Amino acid sequence: MNGLICLQGGDEFTPDCRTMDEDWLARIDAGVVAIAPLACAIGVEYRTAATNGAEYLRDLGVSDIIAVPEPETSLRGSVRAIIDADTVVIPGGSPVRIHRRVVETAIGGALRAHLVRGGTLIGASAGAMVLGEVMVVPGGDMQVRPGLAVVPGVLVLPHYDEPRGDLVDRVSEQVGSDISILGIPACCGVLPINGEMVALGSRDAWRFTAHGGPSVIPHA
Repeated sequence: MNGLICLQGGDEFTPDCRTMDEDWLARIDAGVVAIAPLACAIGVEYRTAATNGAEYLRDLGVSDIIAVPEPETSLRGSVRAIIDADTVVIPGGSPVRIHRRVVETAIGGALRAHLVRGGTLIGASAGAMVLGEVMVVPGGDMQVRPGLAVVPGVLVLPHYDEPRGDLVDRVSEQVGSDISILGIPACCGVLPINGEMVALGSRDAWRFTAHGGPSVIPHA
């Protein structure tokens, strides 16, 4: 994958995320930004997320913004919008819904194609979870399922607020030793760059591996 990816912990489109978002925006030519609320329910929730994102990004100086059509309404239009955009922003919502919409679907293929042609991909909360090699899909027993794997070797735990907790232990039991678990707080971002991780924002993000204790991801 050639494009820049930013994994964000959540609370997207709020004032506390401004420093983080200004950082990744400064690293790229944002161009056409497509907001893709793929974790949101069709209808009002989907449209509201797209509207909120557009208003927030305009305040940060982004001028060319589109909303990706709901896949259930126009799959072809959704795929085309994702592939053609320079930057795709995926806000949070339901991990179950985004897993169903993205993994092993035409939407997932469009996100991959977007990155291959050099696009930027920003995922927040559930939008970040689905980009990892594996992801937690909540249910009766918090099952770990395959993700889109555009960030290989990673599982994202968004809205994370402690150095190590019970959730990390429960997830660790389900993944191989080659998977790093990223605990990313709200309004914090992590950039995977050439095999390394760089944090954005004012809060600490954590990395947990099978080969040692938790480590704080260094800030840019």
